[in-house]
Amino acid sequence: MTALLWSIKKCHTYLAGLPHFDVVVDHRPLIPILNSKSLGEIENPRLQRMREKLSNFSFTVHWQKGSIHCIPDALSRAPVQDPTEENYLNEHGSTDPLQVAIVNALDMHEDGVLLTPLKDKTLEKIRVAAEQDAEYNSLRKIVMKGIPEHCHNLEVELRFFWNIRDMLAVDDDLIVYGARLLIPKSLRRETLECLHNGHKGIDRTKGRARQTVYWPKIDRDIENMVSSCIKCRPLLPNQWNEPLWQEEDLPSRVFESVSADYFHVMGRTYLVYIDRLSGWPCVSSCQGIASAANLIRSLRAIFSDSGVPVLLKTDGGPQFASSALRRFFISLGSRTSHYFAI
Repeated sequence: MTALLWSIKKCHTYLAGLPHFDVVVDHRPLIPILNSKSLGEIENPRLQRMREKLSNFSFTVHWQKGSIHCIPDALSRAPVQDPTEENYLNEHGSTDPLQVAIVNALDMHEDGVLLTPLKDKTLEKIRVAAEQDAEYNSLRKIVMKGIPEHCHNLEVELRFFWNIRDMLAVDDDLIVYGARLLIPKSLRRETLECLHNGHKGIDRTKGRARQTVYWPKIDRDIENMVSSCIKCRPLLPNQWNEPLWQEEDLPSRVFESVSADYFHVMGRTYLVYIDRLSGWPCVSSCQGIASAANLIRSLRAIFSDSGVPVLLKTDGGPQFASSALRRFFISLGSRTSHYFAI
């Protein structure tokens, strides 16, 4: 059951969405558990949980005798060496058809050409390009031999790898940087196009590259490519800085034009009142909530020291836009104008 759950999850890309598929096992007790029993009828809690995880798939389980269930049995084992002639002979010295079938099943042929061991075309292409790259070969030799203790002992074009020297290794004649593969110069442009094939922007393209490939200054190359992409350019965020707003005429005296707003520190609310000519601040603590009544009380105390302003600028909060504040200015007999800077 554990093997079945693992294999279906492993092949999820191919099995998800299929109307139905068949599963062949060599364990007969699994047949009723997977084919006929409901979740409530399965007594074993662990089997019940695994069966629940398979409920998204529609399949039928068939039993096959273990002696003829040869291919899955062979593939489930990790051979330590290639098969020899002795593997084809049974204990009596004759050829065992079952063993021959297993070995032949693992050896795939196409038009008379042996395809095993399987070769990755992309890796073969990278390996050919690496053999023709002088810098790549020099770095590989240094990594195999041992990187010098001092940076100046390296060639100039290889000094960029000095800071990451502890993460470099050679695997099957290819240089790896951690889990990332070092790409030769001739394939970097093509690799950039593959990374940016989905047009997902700079950050996501960098994230994709940081999981698979590497070369010096790869982040800069990704930024240049995405920025110059015709399809991505119209979709880039357009966040222009707002122009700085300045007054046409400066105040003629202090506290003629002022600004006011509330701020919060350590759970308490304060009113800040600033002169726009000198920048002098006046801070008043707000007792209770920042209501219009508390605002009028604070402004009355400030006006007694600095005088009533001609122009008061705020962010248009509910306290500053209240009718109580307007009546307060009218009661003072002032001609103060109120400007909301939204």
